[in-house]
Amino acid sequence: MSKYVNYYAGKAQEMIRNDSKRIELFQKIDDMVELDWDLPETLDELKWMRKVVSTDPLSAITVGRRTLSTIRPKVFIQPLNDNIVTKKMANMNEQNLLMQIKQANKRAEFDIVGDIVESALRYGMAAVMTVPVKWQLEGTQQNRWIKDPGGFMVMVENPINVYPRFSPLGLESVLHVKLMRAED
Repeated sequence: MSKYVNYYAGKAQEMIRNDSKRIELFQKIDDMVELDWDLPETLDELKWMRKVVSTDPLSAITVGRRTLSTIRPKVFIQPLNDNIVTKKMANMNEQNLLMQIKQANKRAEFDIVGDIVESALRYGMAAVMTVPVKWQLEGTQQNRWIKDPGGFMVMVENPINVYPRFSPLGLESVLHVKLMRAED
């Protein structure tokens, strides 16, 4: 068992190391948007130079989120065949996904679409994790009341903690790093 854990721990370290430049960039973006930056020391020492903080990055993201999050998501599933039954099935799946997004939004603390839009505007990517409620809360007391608004919890994660791997075929793997308390 330990050889498998060591293998995956090594892969995780490699993914984190390979994405160090992207993470550094994301942290600088966060500092810029949160108005947390200082002049370089060489410029700060000059008496005629002073720091002026612009709120433009924060304003751009706020306005973009307000504007773009009013557009509800559109879901399109390509039917696998060109017959009526397959097209109806694809249409039903589209409607089901839209309903699941709407229901999951009732459970979320903030607007899920708004969080996705903000992440996309800030980082150029969004990391969204869906968790089936049935599997997460099976056997717990909460299971009775929490299943009502849809079958999924949708969590928009900070892409700084997400390390995707792509190939010419598309997304191959994702590492999500999250610090948690032992009791969780």
